Amino acid sequence: MLRYSKIVGKLKKEDEYAIAKLAIYHEIFSPNYTGIASNKKINIIVDYLHNIYLSNGDMDYLYPRVAGAALEVCNYNVQKLFTSIQENGDKLEEEILEALY
Repeated sequence: MLRYSKIVGKLKKEDEYAIAKLAIYHEIFSPNYTGIASNKKINIIVDYLHNIYLSNGDMDYLYPRVAGAALEVCNYNVQKLFTSIQENGDKLEEEILEALY
């Protein structure tokens, strides 16, 4: 039996936003996307989307929707998402926010 409170406590010691980032990770890298990106790329994508979530305070608990909107904007292509972050992250953020609202 998992002890969720213990797991959450350990994760929060590593990164106070670990749970939100895991939700983003789960949305982006569901079983359909396994193995598409390196750990470095995964961290870049998750941190980028989490920063969008943090910088838009009225989002409440919408971080999974940020991930979904990012996938939608990039035609559900994780590599395109990564490339868009690298090439023009500001424009991508605008497109993601438009898709959310």
